This record gives sequence, structure tokens and C-alpha cells, in this order.
Amino acid sequence: YDDIRGFMTNDYFKKSLNPESADSLVSPALDQSTPDDLWKTFQDLPPSSLIVFIDREYHLQKALVDKLQQKNHRIVWIKLLSTESLESNSNVQMIDFSKSITSADVTKQYLIAELILKLCLNTISTAAHVLKGKVYQNIMIDVRVSNIKLFYRAIDIIKLLTGVDKETAEKCLIQSIYQTNDEINNQTIEQHITAVANNKDHIVPIALLMCLSNYSYTQAKLQIDKCPRIRDICTGNN
Repeated sequence: YDDIRGFMTNDYFKKSLNPESADSLVSPALDQSTPDDLWKTFQDLPPSSLIVFIDREYHLQKALVDKLQQKNHRIVWIKLLSTESLESNSNVQMIDFSKSITSADVTKQYLIAELILKLCLNTISTAAHVLKGKVYQNIMIDVRVSNIKLFYRAIDIIKLLTGVDKETAEKCLIQSIYQTNDEINNQTIEQHITAVANNKDHIVPIALLMCLSNYSYTQAKLQIDKCPRIRDICTGNN
């Protein structure tokens, strides 16, 4: 979850959801929405991280941007409905989509802006996962098995990339979920999904490696720890 993280300003989740629901849906950084709060998180970022602001009121983030630039992070501002401009000497890269929103209808302006926002977020998150080696043959491998649909999708991914049968793929996936070398035969799919909450790391990649190399869970976990780029495992470059 630290490969790419998003934050909402103005306490959006606090105002829109009750605290219990919000805590279950988003990261522990839920309450970090002001520039000062965000700086507490951002100051520990690796050097040369990419930080993207998508904000109508860019000037409200100016102090934070100045601090980030002192650490040599790359800053991008995606401009949607804002009328603000950057200073002439700014090192911030601006991607201006406001010129593409030409409708005089305010409702249409917001609809177009939301569509552009969705496409931008999809592009950013996909690119991050590709760079982290979590995508292979246009398949997102390191999926979180958080519901029944994703449980069966994970099995299909393992089958497709390893050539094993459904039973073997499911067995390895379940062993990876429960972090065990033993076979688990007495639990329902719903119980498997619940167990995922206690095991968030590389469930599908570990199961994938178990099938590819005939490893036990323990052996596969050690190999993943040495080579976290999942694509390299699939291509035999680990």
C-alpha cells in the first residue's frame, strides 16, 4: 500500500463517513489532510519521489510544495477546474486539462472534470504498479484477494501464468492466505476472504511462485522477500 498512496483534503472522509466505516476503507493516514499533516507523512518519502497534486486551490498547497522541492521530489500539478497559474520561476510541472473543459454548463464541467480525474488516477496507479514490477502481460498480479470475485480471479491468474490445474492453483492460494505449508480443507471461501485481512503481503505472488517452482509456502515467501519484483519471477529473472 506504500507504493502509491492518495490523500483527500478538507477531511472528506471524516465528513462523509462515520469513523468506523472510514477506518475500514482507507489507509491509517485518513486524518492527514492538512498541509502540515501531509508533511509529516511526506517528509519520510524516498528521494526523488513523484508527488501529484490534483487541486482547484493550488495556492493552499504552496508551502507544502516548497518543502517537498527542497528534498528534490518531483512535483506535478494536474489542473482541472482551477483558474490559478504557476509562478514563472516554478519548477512544478503543470498538466493543464482546464482548456479541455469548454462547456458553459457547470454540471457538464464537473462531469468532464470527474472523468478526467478518474482517467488520471487510473494512469498514475497503473504506471506505479508497472514500475514496481507488479504487472505481467497486462495482468495485475499482486491483487488483494478481498472478495469472492477476486478470489476466483486470483486462481485464474495462477492457472494462466503457471499452467497448473484449478485444484493446484486454489490449494497454493489458500496456503498463501493462511501463511502455512499445510493443506487447508475445512474452511469456506468466505473464511478465506476473512483471513486475508491478517495477511496483506504478496498473497497471489507467493502462490504463483509455489506453482512455478514447486516451492513450499516458506520457500516461496523467502524468495519473494529477496525479489519483490513479481514480474521478474514470472520471467525467470529472479
